[in-house]
Amino acid sequence: MKKLAVFLTVLFCFSGLFAAGKNNKINSTDVENGKSIKVTGIVKMYGNMPFSYAGIETNDGKKYSLVSGDPKLLKKVRDCAGREIKITGVVNRPVEDDVKAFQMLKDGYLYIESYEVIKNKKKSK
Repeated sequence: MKKLAVFLTVLFCFSGLFAAGKNNKINSTDVENGKSIKVTGIVKMYGNMPFSYAGIETNDGKKYSLVSGDPKLLKKVRDCAGREIKITGVVNRPVEDDVKAFQMLKDGYLYIESYEVIKNKKKSK
């Protein structure tokens, strides 16, 4: 009887772990099936130091967190905060619409391939 109670307790704990982890799946393909897309918008900074991160708010109202495998490229884009830029990249979004990952804005991550500054002067509100 004691072995059965221990077995059921362990089973219950592991089933809870698997159920909690299933919503964190991230789809590696994006809206455009993994193809590069171009977006134009204003680079903005989100969060507080030392955990701030860059995002872009596009002209059509979408918000993407900006990420790159090249830290120098990401720093250059972060330095464009407040400016309008055009970014070519791949969007990575959660499988489910209500899932939000770490430092992710509402429309997912935009993996930067290249960028171009449209307006060099910062926009003021």
